[in-house]
Parts: sequence; structure tokens; C-alpha cells
Amino acid sequence: MQNFLRLIKYLLPFKGLFILACLFMLVNSLCKVALPWMMKELIDNLSKKDIFLINLIVVQSLGIAIFLGISRYGQSLFLNLIGEKIIFEIRCEVFNHLMDVSMNFYGKRKKGEIISRITNDVLLLKNFFSEEVISLIKNPVIIVVSLGILFYIHWKMTLFALIVAPLVMKIIIKFGKRMGEITLSCQRRLADLTGLTSETMHNIKTVKLFVREGKEKERFKNKNLEYFSLMKKNIKLMALSAPLVELLGTIAIIVLCGYGAYQVIEGNLTTGKLVAFFFYIGTISGPIKAITKANLIIQQAISSGIHIFEIIDDRDFIREKKGAMSIEIKEGRIKIENLSFAYDTDIILSDINLEIKPGETIGIVGQSGSGKTTLANLIVRLYEPTSGEITIDGYNISEFTISSLRQQIGFVPQEPVLFSGTIKENIGYGMSLFSDEQIKEASKLAHCHDFIMSLPDKYDTDVGEYGLKLSSGQKQRIAIARALILEPKIFILDEATSNLDYESERAIVSAISEISSLGTTMLVIAHRFSTLIHSDRIIAIDRGRIIKEGAYEELIEKDGLPLYEKLYKS
Repeated sequence: MQNFLRLIKYLLPFKGLFILACLFMLVNSLCKVALPWMMKELIDNLSKKDIFLINLIVVQSLGIAIFLGISRYGQSLFLNLIGEKIIFEIRCEVFNHLMDVSMNFYGKRKKGEIISRITNDVLLLKNFFSEEVISLIKNPVIIVVSLGILFYIHWKMTLFALIVAPLVMKIIIKFGKRMGEITLSCQRRLADLTGLTSETMHNIKTVKLFVREGKEKERFKNKNLEYFSLMKKNIKLMALSAPLVELLGTIAIIVLCGYGAYQVIEGNLTTGKLVAFFFYIGTISGPIKAITKANLIIQQAISSGIHIFEIIDDRDFIREKKGAMSIEIKEGRIKIENLSFAYDTDIILSDINLEIKPGETIGIVGQSGSGKTTLANLIVRLYEPTSGEITIDGYNISEFTISSLRQQIGFVPQEPVLFSGTIKENIGYGMSLFSDEQIKEASKLAHCHDFIMSLPDKYDTDVGEYGLKLSSGQKQRIAIARALILEPKIFILDEATSNLDYESERAIVSAISEISSLGTTMLVIAHRFSTLIHSDRIIAIDRGRIIKEGAYEELIEKDGLPLYEKLYKS
């Protein structure tokens, strides 16, 4: 019930349009109820042979029919418009929330699951705001008014018809509840299926290189079969519920036909009233069927709503401190004191103390899982530390607005991320404030200008989805250019050469040297000592702790670093 009411609240911003739609629904309901009575009047007045009266009834009926069509058009137009507007708002709300949550949120969920919820679940939720569901407001009006007229025509026949109603409602409620449970399971299986598809397509090259197409086909088939099995149950329930309702209704009508004919013969009922009675039964049966269908749609929509609200209600944000300011980083001095970080119960960093001078280039080396990347992520506030603090130019990073902090720190992740579009768009990343000259200067500094100019379309070259048209080294250098165009005072390079060939690595090492010469404070995270040759100091991290630090030559010549001998030799 709580989720149902929460969905209803989305109607409030559109109450003006909704009231207008309700007025059309009211007119539509009255017209539907009036037409059978006009048929009754027509039939009962045939015996009078009054042509004028007959023509009058026909003209009145035509007028009601015209109003019926106009009101149905207005009802359909405004209700569907409201539905689309609400779904537009929900999609934006979910996506905006996904942009605001911390990286912890993404660590707890599969990418495919998130995609499924913003696409499949929102699509199912759309049905909640459809004309079929919102017409639940008018359908009870039609049923109540029609019942009143039925009692007026013949109360005994009406009472018999009502005996069937509780049985119909019981079927509707029972089947609806069960279908809601199955739909929730179906949406979870669909999220798994979407996740598997997304993962396989993203890693298709590896799949082919290891000749694992058969295995992936089998995995997909099994996931698809799980979804199909649940959907089959849903289909069986849907297929069974409607015929049961129709069967009970048909039996009732047959019995009523026989009894009604007997009442006409006995003179207790006119032919017109008998015809009108069955017209009204038909008028009621339509809304009852609509209520049955709407109930199933509501159950499915609520199941999808639960999934969507799970995302919206996740408050895992990096929150800005009250009074946070847009502070300019002038020097780039970084001080880390007693810094610790744990993810759930796993301790990633423990009691890190480090001071980086303005313009200093610091190399951070360590094996995978030692906490190097986590340290970089904490500096740009992708995560919050468990304890301790980080200051830049004497300001705790929590005193910066998040946007002002990140816009002044250039960050290049280990896996370079490019978006569909041109090289120019990726370097400028959608911001039009950068001139072509600035983009070229950043590219030259990142040592990617020459290879870009060798391409047929140069800076207008389309990189493809995820940058698939470029090599790893080319993508990495474009990612460096994108970070450099901001002219950051602090520059973080995370494992930038770990998967590159010798030529690409040499280009990036040269770029590091040039960036360092500009007086930029740099943190260069690496597996290999060869990447850190231009560092002023190297920090060695193991199992979340700083175990050694010193100059490049000093560190590799010291004894007591067997853990890093392999890194140096590489």
C-alpha cells in the first residue's frame, strides 16, 4: 500500500491536467450510462408509431454518442499525456540520483541490474499511469449508476446478477496477488539477463580470444530459461483468470435471459426494459473487465516500483559540508594525516601519513590490491575516509564544494574511458568553453597530437563506443589530454602504463616529465618502477600501509624491498 500511495504522489504536479481529464471521464461515464436508457425508450415507444418521438430519441442518442466520442478523446489525450510526463520525470529522477550517489553504490550492484531498472522497470511502471489504470476512477461511477438503474428496472434480476460479483472479485484479487509476486521475480531475472548481456558484449573480444562463445551461449540460455519459466507461470495465470471471469458472467447472462423472457411474457417487464437491462449488464461488464486488467497492471507496476524506489532511496552520497566553498587551489600542497579506509569489513588503507609539496612528483608503487587506487580516489572524494583527513593548501577537502575540488584535480584512471563521439568531444568532454587551440595544446602535452593528425578526420575522428576504434595507448593519451585541458594544479595518473606497449609507455613517461616541469603536483601510481623514473619521491605501499619511501635511485638500491624487486625488473 505504501508503494502504491508513493506512486500516486507523482500525479500531484499535474493535478490541473488530471482534473481536466477527470471532467472528460465524468462526461464519458454519463454518456455511457445514458445510451442504454435511450435504447429502452426507443423500443418501448415503437408501438405508439409516433415518428416525431422516434426521430427525437434517435437525434438525442446521436448527440450522446458524439459527446461520448469527444469525451473519450479528451480523456485518452490528457491521461496518456500525464502518464508520459510522469515517466519522463521518474526517468530523470532515477538517472540524476545515479549521477549523485557515491562509488560505493556501484560497488554493491551489477551494471546490468542498474540498466534493467532504469529501462525495463520504468517501462513497466509506465503502465501504472496508463489510461487503463487511471480509468479506475470512472469505472466505479459507471458500475454504481448502472446498478441503480438495474435495480429500478428489475431488482430481483439485479440481485441474481450480484451473486456472481463476489466470486469474480475473489478471482481478481487472488490472481492479481499471485501475479504481483511472480512479476517481482521476473524483473529480478530480467535484470540478471540484462547484466549478463551487457557484460558479455563489453568483453566480447576476450570471449572470442578464448573461444568461449559456446559457454556464453549456454550461460545466456540458462538465464533466459529462468526468466522464461517465470513468465510462463505468469502467462498461465493471465490465461486462466480472464476465462473464469467470462465463464461466470456468461452463465449469469444465460440464466437472466431465460428469467427475463418469462417476466416479459407475464407482463411484469417491457421489452424495452429487458433490452436496456442487458445493455446495462454489458455496460457494467466492460468496467469490471477493465478493473481486472488494471489490477494485474498495478501489481506488476508496484513490483517495478519497489525496484526503482530501492535505487532512489539509497542515500549513499558523498555529502557536501554545510558552508562548503569554491576554493581555488593555488599551490597544490597535499597533506594526509592518519588516513584509514575500510570497505564494509575489509580494511583497505591503515594509518597513512604523507605530505606532498607543491609541484612535487610522487610515485606510488605497490602490487594489485595494496590500496594505491583507493588513496587516489579518496583525494578526489569518490569515497569518504573511515578516519583521518586530507588537506589541500591547508583546507580539508570536505571544505571544498565537490565540483570545485574535482575540477581542479586532473585524474586519469587505469582503464581509460572514452564516450561515443569525436576525439575533440572527448578531450573537451562536452564543454564548449575550450577552443580548438586549447584542445590541441593539451593533446601535444599528452603526446597524442601527432597520431590524431595522422587520422583521416583528425580531431573529428569518431572513436566508437567505449573508444573501440582506438588502441589502448591512444585512448590513454586522449584521457590524459582530457584531464590536462583543465590546467589542474594537481594531477593523478593511476596505473597509466600498466597495459601499454613500449612506444605508448615511452610517450606517457615523456608526458609525465613535461607536466611535472610545469610545476603541477603529481601523483603517479604504477606497478613498474620504470614509469616512475622522473618522480621526486617514490612511496611503496603494501597491504594498505606505507612501508618505504625515498628517491628513485635510493629506493631500488636499498635492501629490504624484495616485494618490489620484481616490479623494478619489469
